[in-house]
Amino acid sequence: MDVLVLIDKLDDTIHNAKPVPLTDQVRVDKEEVYDILDQMRATIPEEIKQARWIVKERQEMLAEAKRECDRLLGEARELSGDSEGARRAFAHAEKEGKSGDRRTLSLMYSTRKTNAAEALRLAEQERATRGDVYTEDALAWALYRNGRVADAEKAIRRARRYGTHDARLLFHDGAIEKALGHTESGNELLRAALRLNPKFDLAGAAEARALLEEK
Repeated sequence: MDVLVLIDKLDDTIHNAKPVPLTDQVRVDKEEVYDILDQMRATIPEEIKQARWIVKERQEMLAEAKRECDRLLGEARELSGDSEGARRAFAHAEKEGKSGDRRTLSLMYSTRKTNAAEALRLAEQERATRGDVYTEDALAWALYRNGRVADAEKAIRRARRYGTHDARLLFHDGAIEKALGHTESGNELLRAALRLNPKFDLAGAAEARALLEEK
C-alpha cells in the first residue's frame, strides 16, 4: 500500500476518534494504530527501494544517451573528413561502452560493421539480464551482421512486439526482411523508417537508402 494512503488512514483514525470529556485528548484504538504503523514500516523501505531504482534507471539512460551521442559525433566527423576527430569520438564511445554499456557498444560495432563476433557476444550477454525492445533490437542487428538472418528475424519480431514507432527498429526490420528474400515488405519498412526520420542515424539512413536501390 502507498505510504501516503497509510498516512491519510492514520490521520482519519485520529480525526474520527472519540474525544475524552473535558480534555483535548481523544480515545484511539491502539491496535488499529499499531497495525497502520506496522504497514508503514513495511511500505517505506519498498518505496525507498523503488525511488532508488528510478534514480538509477534515469542515470543509466542519461549515460547511455551520452555514449550514443559519442557514436553519432564520430559518424558526423567521419563524414566531414575529420578522421582524427572521428577516431577520438569512437574510441571514447568504445571505452565507455566497455565500462558497463554492452548494448550501446554492440550496436556501435554492428552499425559500423566492425567486430561482428564481439557485437553478438555483448548483445547476448545483455539479453541475459534485460529483454527490453532495444536490447532485442541490438541482438537482432548483431545476428544480422553475423549472417544469422533467421535468428535475427526472431529477435526483431520480439523487438517490435509492442509496435514501437522507431525509425532505427524499422530500418533493422527492413534490412532483415530483405535478407530473407522478402523484398517488397523489406523495402516498405525501409521507406517507413526514412519517412519517420530521414536522418535517424547517419550510417543507418545511408545504408537504408543503399538497400532500397538494390534490385
